[in-house]
Amino acid sequence: MADGIPLYGEYGDKGINPTDLDECGGHVDATHPFYHYHTPKNYSYPYTLYCLRGCIYNTNGNNELSSYLKTNSTCTANATQYDYSSLTS
Repeated sequence: MADGIPLYGEYGDKGINPTDLDECGGHVDATHPFYHYHTPKNYSYPYTLYCLRGCIYNTNGNNELSSYLKTNSTCTANATQYDYSSLTS
C-alpha cells in the first residue's frame, strides 16, 4: 500500500475471512504477526481499503496522494511499531 503496510487478499488464517479487522481493514494475526491490511470480501477495484494507518511522507514530489501526506508533526507513532524489513517483494 502507499503507506508501506502490506496488503493481503480477503482470506486470513486458515483460509477464513478475518472478523477482527479494524476500521481501515487491517489487523495482526497468527500467520502474519504484524499489522497488515486485507482486501474486503466482495469488494472490487478500486475499492480496497477504507483508510490508511501508516504515514506517507512526500519525499519524491508525488502530489497524487497529497490529501494523505503526513509530516513529523502530523503523524504520531503508534505504541506498537512493526518491523517489515524481513518482507520481500
